[in-house]
Order: sequence, then C-alpha cells, then structure tokens
Amino acid sequence: MIHDIWLNLPSKNLEKTRVFYEALGFAYNKNSSHAGMVSFTAPGKVNIVVCFFPPEVIAKFSGNPVTETDTSNEVLISLGANSKEDVDAIAKIVQEGDTGGKLYSEPIEVDGWMYGCGFCDPDGHRWNPVYMNFDNMPK
Repeated sequence: MIHDIWLNLPSKNLEKTRVFYEALGFAYNKNSSHAGMVSFTAPGKVNIVVCFFPPEVIAKFSGNPVTETDTSNEVLISLGANSKEDVDAIAKIVQEGDTGGKLYSEPIEVDGWMYGCGFCDPDGHRWNPVYMNFDNMPK
C-alpha cells in the first residue's frame, strides 16, 4: 500500500537548504525541484523523499501556522546509521562544514546500545543520526 515516505518541511532559504543537504549526501531531485521548492532523496536503502517549501506554502498545505524552530520543536527526525563511524562522519560534516547547520548534541553512546548525535539544519529542523546495536539492547 505505502511505497515511500515524503517529509515536507519549511525553509526560509531554499538555496542554503540545498547546499546543506547535498553536503550530507542527500541526492538532489533536480526533476522534482523548481523555484518554489527543493527536493532530495535521503541516502540509503529506504525511499524517503524530503521536500522543502517556503513557510507560507507549508502553512497553506497543512492548514496550521509553521512552527518557529528557534523557540520550539516540530518533530525530531531520526536517521538509522549503519555504524558509529557513520554517525561520527555526519557530525563532522555538520560541525566542520560551512553550510549553516549546527550540532546540538555531540556523538554519544546511550544505554550501551545506541550511539547518536543531534543536529539542526539551517532552518532549525532537528535530526538525530543514530546507530543501534540491537545485540546489546536490554531484554
């Protein structure tokens, strides 16, 4: 029934958003993007499309005002990483890149089986790359 997931998020600067997500390895969907939006496919095996629109377009689509991400959270988007090294690589791109993102949580191991970090994109959307070693998960 469902074949993919589409995330539609507001962006105050579509070009800055494009540069940031391309640096993270998201594939820019040139054929699905235009002057009023940018679209990407997340890296990996799962088909997740992330589209960014100006805030007023998201408000029109959703029928609600757009969350101010500098004072509140709309959602935490978690990304399943293949390894701790992948989490570290993403954190390094965000931390050392000149693309407008920032880490809000350094990579850390939690409960002996999860390893992740947290970052905000240029528009303040919060992402959580996490590696989970289910063999070490408490039973």
